[in-house]
Amino acid sequence: MLSWTLKQEFSLFHDCRLVSWLCRGEGD
Repeated sequence: MLSWTLKQEFSLFHDCRLVSWLCRGEGD
C-alpha cells in the first residue's frame, strides 16, 4: 500500500517535470 502511494506521488512529480507548463499553470 505504501509502495502504491509512493508510486502515485512519484507519478505526479514526474508528470510535473515532463509538463512543466502544466505544473506552472496549475500549481504555481
